[in-house]
Amino acid sequence: NQNSSIEFSTLTNSINKLISDIKKAHKDLEDSKFRWEFAVDGSGYGLWDWNTQTNEVFFSKRWKEMLGFKDEEIKGSLEEWKKKVHPDDLEQVFKDITDYLNGVKNFYRNEHRVKCKNGKYIWILDRGMIVERDLEGQPIRIIGTHKDISERRKHEKEMRQALTVFQNTNDGIIITDANNKIININNSFSKITGYQLSEIKGKTPSILKSYKHSDNFYSKMWEELLQKDTWSGEIINKHKNKDIAEEYLTINVIRNKENSIENFIGIFSDITLIKQQERLLQQQTKMLAIGEMIGNIAHQWRQPLSVISTISTGLKLRLELSENIPNNEIINNLESLNNQSQYLSKTIDDIRGFFRENINEEISKFNISQTII
Repeated sequence: NQNSSIEFSTLTNSINKLISDIKKAHKDLEDSKFRWEFAVDGSGYGLWDWNTQTNEVFFSKRWKEMLGFKDEEIKGSLEEWKKKVHPDDLEQVFKDITDYLNGVKNFYRNEHRVKCKNGKYIWILDRGMIVERDLEGQPIRIIGTHKDISERRKHEKEMRQALTVFQNTNDGIIITDANNKIININNSFSKITGYQLSEIKGKTPSILKSYKHSDNFYSKMWEELLQKDTWSGEIINKHKNKDIAEEYLTINVIRNKENSIENFIGIFSDITLIKQQERLLQQQTKMLAIGEMIGNIAHQWRQPLSVISTISTGLKLRLELSENIPNNEIINNLESLNNQSQYLSKTIDDIRGFFRENINEEISKFNISQTII
């Protein structure tokens, strides 16, 4: 009996120790799980734990909060998750999971939309890995993370839209770094100028300089650009084939958070044809204007022509009659004829000057009283 008591006591102690070890292991496991969930949730990720045999799914508190739900408002089932995935994305999600479970892929990763409590969808990045298999090697437990990437997707969409505009706009676009070295151009830049990016990358936009502008023009351009972070105006450039082109250029400064210059972006359109049409229109307008002026010119010419006709016919008649005309009278008449001829000649020069394209370059001060007869 005494031996039996000793054996029973030993057995009891062993069982108690085993129970204690099991409780400690369970507590360690719970602590480890808590620490893991805390670490995952703290990093901004939601956590899910899927039992593939029962289709029970554990969703962490952060997972539910990300969708606007309280902890008790979402059941732990695969069906609950399926109802929240966007119908257009569900097929691809299951394909990616199945490929991973069947060994086609080395990991599970998918981006899809999930419906929130307010009825709106957010984009999430979903990733998972097998953590437990059965005796036959089939996966029975998968743990994964879930992160809101809506802002990233929105930014990517905006970037794609900006890239589409950049590549397909009819305006030429050139991007330089803070040192004004070319880092990128769009397709229209190449079409307009003839230069490919590989030819001009690392160079400055001065490769387009036509030398039709003074150094003062460029100094004022840079002064305004650095003061206002933008400059717009007409500029004459030279293309790869040496053609001179008139362009309308806008330059913007891109600054970082520290207000330091990161990039210069130039956007220009070739207005050579427009300027040619403007000059043609100016000429046509002048033609219309000169037509209206003809009546006034005819009126102005009647008096000097009448003087010329009177003096010349008078002298001719007196000479035919063999009249003795004093030399001083002949000289005075000839001088008068010359003055009237000079007046007519000046009027012709004024009309020709009106038609010249560079008339604006020859503007000078004059006395208005001298132009009135």
